[in-house]
Amino acid sequence: MVPDISRRAAVRALATAGVVGVAGCTNATSDTSDTTRTTTDQSPSTGTDPTQTTTAGDRSLDPASSPVAAVQTAFTAETVDGFQSRFHPLHPYSIAKLSRENAKALLKNASDLTSVTRVDRNITVDLVVSATLPGTNVDRNAVTNALANTESVVVEATANTDSGTQTVQLITVKQNGGWLVLAQGLPPTTEARETLSAWVVENIMFDERAGVASVQFVDNIAADSVTVEARQSGASKTTNAPESVTTLDVDIASDRDEVVVSATIDTEDHVVHRERYPETDRLVDTIEFVTDPETDSRDAIARVTFNDTDREGRVRIASTIQGGSAEAEPAGSLNYLVVGINPNGDEIIVTYPAGENAEEVHRERWRP
Repeated sequence: MVPDISRRAAVRALATAGVVGVAGCTNATSDTSDTTRTTTDQSPSTGTDPTQTTTAGDRSLDPASSPVAAVQTAFTAETVDGFQSRFHPLHPYSIAKLSRENAKALLKNASDLTSVTRVDRNITVDLVVSATLPGTNVDRNAVTNALANTESVVVEATANTDSGTQTVQLITVKQNGGWLVLAQGLPPTTEARETLSAWVVENIMFDERAGVASVQFVDNIAADSVTVEARQSGASKTTNAPESVTTLDVDIASDRDEVVVSATIDTEDHVVHRERYPETDRLVDTIEFVTDPETDSRDAIARVTFNDTDREGRVRIASTIQGGSAEAEPAGSLNYLVVGINPNGDEIIVTYPAGENAEEVHRERWRP
C-alpha cells in the first residue's frame, strides 16, 4: 500500500523542504568539480532511453539523462507521473512513498526554476540523512545501499517565489543508467564542516638511511599538544608544548609505514595529517594548493598528483571546508585530480579505495 499524507501536509512539505523555491537550503557555494566522471549538463534532456525505465507497480521510475536533467525535468513536468518518476524510491515524493493525489498538490504548487547547476560537494550517508527530505527517519542502511557502487552528484536549483529568490540543494544518484533525486534541502556547508582550528604540520621529511620521519611544525602552531605516530613501527612521540619545538622525529619501518599526526585543542583530538612511506610507492605524490587559478573559475583549487602505480580501484579526493569532491578509476591511470577548496584555508582527504571499505590514505591541511 502506498503511504498517504494529507494534502495540507503535502503542501506544507513543499513549503518547508522545497520542490525548489524553498526556505532552509541557502548559502551553499556553487563549485564545478574537475573530475574524470563529469556528466555534461548544459542541455538537459526531457526524455530518456526507454531501456532506463524501472517498473514500480503500475507506474514507473524514469531516470533522467544527467543530474541536472533529473531536477529540471522533475520540477517542470506537465504530469504527476512525469514528476514522481524522477525520484528515488527512498524520497518522500517518489511513486513508492506518495499517492498520486498528494503528488498532484505538490506539483501544482511548485515554483518556476530560474537556474539548475551542479555543485561540488562531498556526499555521505550523514549528508543525506541531514537533508530536510527524506530526513532523519529514513533507514540509514537503505541510504548506504543507495549510495554504494554508484555515482552521486549535488545539484543546486534556484526559483523565484512569492517570498523572493530561494535556493535548494538536492542529491542525485545514478541508477539503471540514468539519474534520480534521492534527497533535497541539504544543510549549508558551514553547518556540516569541521573547523580547522588546529594548524600543525609544515612538512614531513623521510630519512631512509636513518629510518626516521621528521615532522616539521608550522610557525605560530595552534595546538595544546601534538602526537606523531608511525603506525607500522609502533613508534610515537608527544609534546605538550608544541610552541617550543620545531620538529618531532619517529622511527619508521624500513619497508612501509604510515605517519599520522594528531593535535589536541581544548581536550578534543583531531587527526591533522596522514602520509605514507616510502614516498615513491604511495598513491599520493604531491598536493598543490592554488589560489585564483588562471585556468579555473573557482577561487582556489587543490591539485592532487598521483604516483605511477598498478592500482585498479577508484580513488576519491575531498575538501573538508569547501565540501568539494572528485573521484575516478582506475587509480593507476590517473595523473591528477582537482577539487575546489576554500581560499581562506582547507583540508584535503584522499581515500582509496573509494566507496565500500574506503580507507583514508592521505590527509593534508593548508592555509594561505
